[in-house]
Amino acid sequence: MSFKDRNSRLRAVYEAGLLIVGCVIYALSMVYVNQIEVIPGSMLGLAVTANSIFGTPIGAVNLLLNIPVMIFVTKKRGLKVLIYTVIIMAGTSALMDLWAWMTPETATASPLLISVLGGAAMGVGAGMLIASGGTMAGTTALALLAKRRISRLSYGTILFIMDCAIMLLCALILRSWSAIVYSALYGFIVAKVMDLMIWADKKITARLFAGPQTNRQEERK
Repeated sequence: MSFKDRNSRLRAVYEAGLLIVGCVIYALSMVYVNQIEVIPGSMLGLAVTANSIFGTPIGAVNLLLNIPVMIFVTKKRGLKVLIYTVIIMAGTSALMDLWAWMTPETATASPLLISVLGGAAMGVGAGMLIASGGTMAGTTALALLAKRRISRLSYGTILFIMDCAIMLLCALILRSWSAIVYSALYGFIVAKVMDLMIWADKKITARLFAGPQTNRQEERK
């Protein structure tokens, strides 16, 4: 087997592992975080707000808002991003529905603790999914494009700015001021942990998929 074929197979296994484990962690953390008063970012936040005002179905509105986003992102980043994103959306949705009965007792007792721990877990899962080559649609997809033009900011920082803008808008519309505090804390932790996971992925892939010559040079350092 040539080095190129070995690398391709190893990368496919690596990305599949990130998708599976990332979906599990992402969905499980969302089940816990959903138990506290948090305004979600991305298109989901707009869908939740529309539901509160007009009674429109959250899932349908979220899907409609994400369709033009993913068409635009697919044109810029290719079909692979779309395929992986569809897998992620389907996988996480199924797992969240499956685990919906899991209502942690600490959710109502300590929203601060859930915001911190849930945000950290969400950052790990989301970071793995981004590292796999997919997105969770919405702002996670748009942040990939923005990162190309705003290289001085990290991916997580760009995502946090986008989500904060949506969360603030939703809070103004819904007049839900207590939720914005936990939402901002949760979003900040998610963004920072995602950056850490993306950084770790770059280190791992540089080692796993580097050529023999590159590995020998690294070992001499």
